Amino acid sequence: MIPDTVFTQDILQISWEAEDNVALDAVGVFFLHDLNVLEPLSVVQDPLRNYSLTIPDRLSIDTRIILQALDWKGNSAADTSNSFVIADDVPPVVLSINSESGFAAVEHEPLEISATAEDNIAVDSIWAEFDNMQGTRIPFSGESDAGDYTGTVIVLAGPTDSAYVVVYARDSSGNVDSLQSPYFSVQDNTPPEVSWHPPDPSFAIGSRATLTWSANDNVGIVSCDLAYQVPPAEDWTLITQGLVDTIYSWLIPDEPTETLSLRVIARDAIGLSDTAFSVDHRIVITYPTLVTASDPANPLLWRSPALAFGFSQVLDTTVATDSPIVLSALHTPEPNYDISISGDLTTLQLQFTQPLASLDTVTVTLIADRISNLYGYHFDGNA
Repeated sequence: MIPDTVFTQDILQISWEAEDNVALDAVGVFFLHDLNVLEPLSVVQDPLRNYSLTIPDRLSIDTRIILQALDWKGNSAADTSNSFVIADDVPPVVLSINSESGFAAVEHEPLEISATAEDNIAVDSIWAEFDNMQGTRIPFSGESDAGDYTGTVIVLAGPTDSAYVVVYARDSSGNVDSLQSPYFSVQDNTPPEVSWHPPDPSFAIGSRATLTWSANDNVGIVSCDLAYQVPPAEDWTLITQGLVDTIYSWLIPDEPTETLSLRVIARDAIGLSDTAFSVDHRIVITYPTLVTASDPANPLLWRSPALAFGFSQVLDTTVATDSPIVLSALHTPEPNYDISISGDLTTLQLQFTQPLASLDTVTVTLIADRISNLYGYHFDGNA
């Protein structure tokens, strides 16, 4: 009794009983497929009446084995087995992919591959998928002809050294095989994105303005360059370059305008960049004003008295040596003091070099025409 279902390339053991009044000469073994295809297998002279046959690579819903016994005179008798199904459980084999280790793909660019596959009966379909080890796998768009395949995919964003392609082949019985390519690299091709945080509409000459912006990249920002433009000039004037942070304190230049433009360029490690502009700002002439001063209500320290005066703009570096402050004391004749300027050039500092008289009263006068900003605009003592 043959099993109801056998599979391609299985080895099937069959045996029979046959006799003749004189002597058997041979037994012929045949497949009958779907009642109309006769496939001869062998002529057996095995006195043990046993035979091992290999199930052929074909599909059939009704196959039978026919045995035909012959004697030495050519007389014959035949017998037919029960009907059985030949099914296929042998998967296709993907033979090759045209991707080699060390190959480099590029983000957002098409990647083309070709592959070949074979099957014991026939390859029904082939398809491929791309994986960049970033958690997403996408299919190729391709065509297959018999066992040959060509396909294209747009490479996903995500630089890596561990991208790969998987090619699948399926036969008509649903058996599937796959082959993974060697790992290859994906090169960065995603530019950064940069945008301004809205700057102030107006900037005062000689003051410092805080510029801020946002810059992002799939790998990382390595530098940002800032520049400005004042019409009618067409060229851009560099403010600073190579910034890693996204904030900068800009010293406003002496270039009055109603149409200032600002530019920031962000770059990633391979030189891809993005540019953002902010336009229609003003640079206006204003004069330094006093914005902070030592509180007159707080007594000076007797042993080490000091005063400080903060201004709205960056001062000329020579101000401290130009006697910008005149000081008198009620009980201390000709008090001695030194004048210095802070590191950011916005604060005049007065340090007494000898103690004042106890409970003394000090009068401080700022000399407007001796205090000017970096560009020569004098102190506005009335503001």
